[in-house]
Amino acid sequence: MRIGITGLPQSGKKTLFRILTNLDPEKNKIGISKVKDPRIDFLADVFKPDNIVLTEIEYTLAPDIVNTEKEKDAAFRALLNLDSFIFVARAFKDDSVYHVDGSIDPVRDVRNFMSDLIFKDLMLIEKRIETLNLDIRKKPTDSKKKELALVKKIKEHLEKENFLRTMDLSVEDNTILSSYQFLTVKKLMVVVNFNENDDFKKTIKNIETSIGNTNIALVGLSAKVELEIAGLDDEEMKKEFLAEMNITESAIDKIIRLSHDSLGLVFFFTASSKEVRSWSVIKNSSILKAARTIHQDMEKGFIRAEVIKYKDLQTHGSVQKIKEAGLFHLKGRDYTVEDGDTITFRFNV
Repeated sequence: MRIGITGLPQSGKKTLFRILTNLDPEKNKIGISKVKDPRIDFLADVFKPDNIVLTEIEYTLAPDIVNTEKEKDAAFRALLNLDSFIFVARAFKDDSVYHVDGSIDPVRDVRNFMSDLIFKDLMLIEKRIETLNLDIRKKPTDSKKKELALVKKIKEHLEKENFLRTMDLSVEDNTILSSYQFLTVKKLMVVVNFNENDDFKKTIKNIETSIGNTNIALVGLSAKVELEIAGLDDEEMKKEFLAEMNITESAIDKIIRLSHDSLGLVFFFTASSKEVRSWSVIKNSSILKAARTIHQDMEKGFIRAEVIKYKDLQTHGSVQKIKEAGLFHLKGRDYTVEDGDTITFRFNV
């Protein structure tokens, strides 16, 4: 699970990286964040474990998006190797901190970034169309003709300023495109960095209107405030600080949660008196894939899974009471993992 953080210079992306990973961005480009889920606190109350382990996400500090084509190309190439990315847009005003375009306009910056992503994909498509036309003239095949028809449809979609992930593609289409490296198929989150006391609802709404139906997650924050929150070691102090600021959830916690969701992941849990742990798998994964997430031996020697639904555990409060209620489920290798499942794997190797 690798997520890149990018943006224009002086947008606050290094500060965001520092808060997410607790690492110095001048010395580190890759860091880890733990994904909080309130359900794990409940599981800890039930099982009283010696240890609690959270799912992790890897964040990469990608190069700045700058105006020279050579440096911009390098920045976009770096994004190709990531599962999704965050674009940090500057909304804060500070005369001592320059903006490369001479003025503060997060709507413009987001639109320009999205246009650049589309342009890069269009360049890739146009080169592929040229190559396919040459190949078909030399030796026409049904597969090449089918691919050409598909990439022409994709070009039309991109030329309307649409991201490819909003395009309805069949399984066969995705198979044909599996070797392509598109940017607009990746999940994108926009984090807008405001001044401490800004009312950012209007700006967020303007960005939403500007980007249209692109299914992009938008988060507004003050990196300065979030840095203060992150600097508080005591959890109770953090809660008091958030309450004073009239904030129900830290923007950083929201970003991490949305990062996890953007990858199409769901949680399952393993729980005992020794350890309660959250794990992540792609939505609609089989129980065997969940077993492999923990260890390959679990998948190879899989016998069965004992599954407890989170809502049932909430209702009944203990494993014993769930068993008495007939809600303790034994599942075979054809079971599809559901978000919130607490699973005990039985295996033999």
